[in-house]
Amino acid sequence: YPRIDIESIPPSPVMASGFRPDILIVDDNIAGALTLAMLLEMNGYSVLTTPSGKEAITMVEAHHPRVVLLDLGLPDMNGVDVARTLRESHNSERPMIVVLSGGDVDIPQSTHISELFDHYLAKPVLFEDLQAVLPSPSTAERPT
Repeated sequence: YPRIDIESIPPSPVMASGFRPDILIVDDNIAGALTLAMLLEMNGYSVLTTPSGKEAITMVEAHHPRVVLLDLGLPDMNGVDVARTLRESHNSERPMIVVLSGGDVDIPQSTHISELFDHYLAKPVLFEDLQAVLPSPSTAERPT
């Protein structure tokens, strides 16, 4: 897939105060991330997306998503480092981290995968396999 300069992508829209999405998709494959977001939204999930590991950390701090779908091959920050940062800084409302990776990033052997990731799914992932590891969509009111 072609890589996109993340500096050229406009920032995510500001969400209503108190909005807590079900899922944050972190993937620099914009078309793939948006397609997945649409599928998830059609199945009742509220979704935010970002192509940036650094922005993902900021968005988790601001919105506390229930799940982070994380690509490991990000242009600005390795997905392993994103997961490690999220695990170290979010003890009370830790999101479930599901890695969706094409195998294009080596995970250091010293990494304890089970401590960083709740699930690891290889791309291309079947939507049914992804749904099997996700919690049910929240029933909280969505922003309009």
